[in-house]
Amino acid sequence: MVKITISLILLVQTTLLAQVDSVKKEFVPKHRFVKSMILPVSLGVTGIIVKETNFREYFQEKVQSSKFRTNTKIDDYLQYAPIAQMYVADIYSSKSKSEVFQQTKNLAIAEIFTAIIVQSIKHTVNIQRPNGHDYSFFSGHTSQSFTSATALYLEYKDSNKLYALSGYGFSTATGILRVTNNKHWLSDVLVGAGIGIFSARLVWYINPLQNWKPFKSGKVAVYPYANGLAGNAGLRFVF
Repeated sequence: MVKITISLILLVQTTLLAQVDSVKKEFVPKHRFVKSMILPVSLGVTGIIVKETNFREYFQEKVQSSKFRTNTKIDDYLQYAPIAQMYVADIYSSKSKSEVFQQTKNLAIAEIFTAIIVQSIKHTVNIQRPNGHDYSFFSGHTSQSFTSATALYLEYKDSNKLYALSGYGFSTATGILRVTNNKHWLSDVLVGAGIGIFSARLVWYINPLQNWKPFKSGKVAVYPYANGLAGNAGLRFVF
């Protein structure tokens, strides 16, 4: 997994260098990108500090002995809420930063990047979960959810700031439930959130595969649709 991670990082770097000239105008200014990394880096550093201290066990013990302790599987589904939010907004609004296909490409790359980081670190360090199971550090649910929440934010922050931020509410709830369900330590959730935000911001900054447009010829098209009478919605492909 470590080799795969290194290969993906090299691929991302190569893509960035190859596209600098053609997409320079669409890049976020470098100083703004660096500034946007303060939050994920801070979360990651804080999580590592918590992991290396006794506060991790103290906090978990307090949560599990309080009324905040839970035993639910809702976090298994809640983590995907920001993804659903983004596509629902695409169906009912046309004010996103990118068109649907580019969103999907970026989200897929960001999610894969996040998953590779999570799984490689999980299986390398293999820290025990608070419930006694393996592979605790760090939270995959939280990192995935914050990846998609950041994607939602980057797409809609200029047109609907409140809606763009709402995805973080679901992601934060996911992280909290991972702790109250005794599935993860606080440190796992903090680092997971940082990795998720980092991955999405990096991919949206690089904006890879933006020149890959198989539907541009007009022979094939994909667009969101909603049918109020039938009560369904989704993506429609037209050949």
